[in-house]
Parts: sequence; structure tokens; C-alpha cells
Amino acid sequence: MGNLRTLTLARCNNLPFILTLNPNENSSKIVLCPRLEEVILYVRVLGHFRINELLGMAEERASRGAKLSTISIVILGEEYVPKKEVFPLRKHVSRVEYRFDDTLPEWDT
Repeated sequence: MGNLRTLTLARCNNLPFILTLNPNENSSKIVLCPRLEEVILYVRVLGHFRINELLGMAEERASRGAKLSTISIVILGEEYVPKKEVFPLRKHVSRVEYRFDDTLPEWDT
């Protein structure tokens, strides 16, 4: 885990991963995956996506010197998170991508 640079989450409830990456929320209270640079979230079910927890994770990691360079949010379904709720991520992440798609990545089909 110490060398992980990119984490892609598809076909899952991403909340447990987001909470684990937040040093305030995980049981060890440390920054896990300290070299993590990019998180890519494929969101099909809006109920599995928690923008406030994602924001909290990005903020805590940045405050502890483990700022993410990119968070990519790929919306796969009809429901979506309003852009105005995603914009605050830009305070704690160098680059935020927010896009719509109709398929999972080729490697996950």
C-alpha cells in the first residue's frame, strides 16, 4: 500500500475506501497509501457516492501532507451529483475531473 499511486473504484460502494483513506476516519488514524496521487470513482448508483465524505478525505489528506493530485468522478447512471457539490474538492485536490460516461473502463467489462 505504501507504493500505490492510483486507485480506481468501479462496481462497488466506494464509501468504505474513502473512509479508510481519511486519516481522521480509519482505525489507525494515519495517512494510508501516502504516495496516492489519483483516485478514480465510477459512480452508477448515486446512493453509493458520498461527496461530503470524499471532500473530508481530500481535506484531511491535504492537511497532513498527502494531497491528491487528481480525483476523477465518472457518472455512469441517470442520477448525478450536481456540479456545485463537486467544486469544493478543488480547494484540496490539484485537479478534479467530473464527467459522464455510459460504460465502465474496458478492463472491467
